[in-house]
Amino acid sequence: MVKTIGVKPTIIIDYNYLGELKQHYLLFDTIGIPMLSNQFNINIERGVPKTINAELEYLLDQKIVQGISEKASYQFKDGFDIDKYRPLFDFFLQILKKDLHPLILTELYARFSCFEIFASKEYFDVSAYPISIFPDIEVKSIAKKTDIIQIILGKIPVPDGSTPWEDIIEFKNDKQSILKMQALKVWMTDISKGNYTINEVKEKTDYLLNTYSECLRLHKIKTNTGTLKMLIVGGATLIENIAKFRLEKIAELPFLVKERKADLLLTEIQAPGSELAYIYSSSKKFAK
Repeated sequence: MVKTIGVKPTIIIDYNYLGELKQHYLLFDTIGIPMLSNQFNINIERGVPKTINAELEYLLDQKIVQGISEKASYQFKDGFDIDKYRPLFDFFLQILKKDLHPLILTELYARFSCFEIFASKEYFDVSAYPISIFPDIEVKSIAKKTDIIQIILGKIPVPDGSTPWEDIIEFKNDKQSILKMQALKVWMTDISKGNYTINEVKEKTDYLLNTYSECLRLHKIKTNTGTLKMLIVGGATLIENIAKFRLEKIAELPFLVKERKADLLLTEIQAPGSELAYIYSSSKKFAK
């Protein structure tokens, strides 16, 4: 499956910025930070705590973040039609030279970096999306893939600052999380082809999440009630079977517990809105 890079605008890298990276990494395969190598020196000059640079080094080592737009030139992908995109390319270059507010400038630079990834031969089988500073977009316009990702990112929890990166890595590497993420990516691609407005995508997302959450809630009530009944009846049966030396009956009890867990897992896969199960699971795990 195509890997995704979320390109994050950068003004000041502080503890809040690092906290936001945890949320972004829950959705994207990698976080691209424009001119990251320069940011280390800027942090030193600004006298920011050394632990911030140390954490960035760790994230680089783990390939959670990567520096982008750090080369003076790059090779275009084979067959890339530069003439088709030259007006857009020139427009970005002209805009970046203007005296703009730093927030607007970094937003535009992140979008330009996405274009570089799209065009560069260095990035193969990768899709890049800007992580917008200005997420409040026109709700009546047709939702593009970038808009849909921005909507979904808003549903992903922001982990507590004390949450270790190892917990997030472990969660993302979990087999069920990988399957749920694949389903979410397919759903976002399908929705982007449906000519929905941004407002319609928001409504559809909320509806599916609420439906999925309610379906699991009702199923867990059913499962817990059944488990309690099994424990009560099973406890009496266990005493009776021990007294009568019916060992085969005793051996069935752990199997019944595993069977109920498997049943819950199957419900999670088949429930309406299961395409967004990754959002539900991450919220249960990391929501403050």
